[in-house]
Amino acid sequence: MNAEDFEEGFQYFEKGLRIAEEEGNLLSFTNISFYFAAVLALLSVEFEKSLVYFNRALELAETRNSISELLRINASMSYFLYINQGKIDHAYQMSKAALTLALDQDDQTKEIVYSAYGIACLHKGLFDDAEAYLKKGIVLCQKSGDQNWVVPSSLALVEIYLIKREYKKAQTVFEQSILPSKHMELPTTLLYSEISLVRCRILNGQDIDIREILDRFNRIKFAVHKSRASNLISEIFLNIDDQHMSEAGEWISKAIEINTQNGTRFYLGQSHHLYSEFYQKQDNLPQAREQVNKAIDIMKECGADGWVERYEKELADLL
Repeated sequence: MNAEDFEEGFQYFEKGLRIAEEEGNLLSFTNISFYFAAVLALLSVEFEKSLVYFNRALELAETRNSISELLRINASMSYFLYINQGKIDHAYQMSKAALTLALDQDDQTKEIVYSAYGIACLHKGLFDDAEAYLKKGIVLCQKSGDQNWVVPSSLALVEIYLIKREYKKAQTVFEQSILPSKHMELPTTLLYSEISLVRCRILNGQDIDIREILDRFNRIKFAVHKSRASNLISEIFLNIDDQHMSEAGEWISKAIEINTQNGTRFYLGQSHHLYSEFYQKQDNLPQAREQVNKAIDIMKECGADGWVERYEKELADLL
């Protein structure tokens, strides 16, 4: 079965759950519930259904009294479910609680918890803490060869460096941690990473051929990655030159539509912020203020405090 043949995959998940339950195999039932929960969140943004299976996995891990397993599920729930759903404060509190308990655990547990906490800090707007824990997580991931966490952790670290306008550091992360993972199991992750690299190079002032990014976007199968990639492409058109403003406006509108439809609230807030940047480039300050106010309201709803503060400072400069 292809790694992204999800219709067939859902059938196998459901069949596996039935067999594990009939046989009383708690370990298999826990693992299948966990992976099914992650796929439901990433592929089809069925967040409420994902929550049911994550909670089921947590209950079974508690029954088995496996602390490391509980911590890994909590960290993954923070990243796969709550971050993408836009419940940033939930994600931050859950991963922070896991972090406290992970100090006495093995490196494989620590790499997941450090990575999830770093990603939660990024979305919370605690950029220095995010950088510190993402670096710790990446080191452990590279040590163990864990591709499942090294790529999302590295992509998050790229975001930190772009926020700080440390573009060379961002590209170094791609070269050292992301590009070597081109054999990653899921093509969607590779496609998203390639779009992210194009955005990084454009922000670094490099001349890049962008013709293939739309094809990459269309080949992405995960709904969550579509949500995030729509913002990346919007930002690419917004920054490549002054000749692509119409495409930028079209893509930002598309990003707002996709993120609204998918219920990916944090990324929707970022879409509205991109619209504010678009209107600033058009010298349309009333519309720029309106869009950044929408971004602020959404980030407040998400509990993304650092982003609220960041956007409020921008709004003050627009008054």
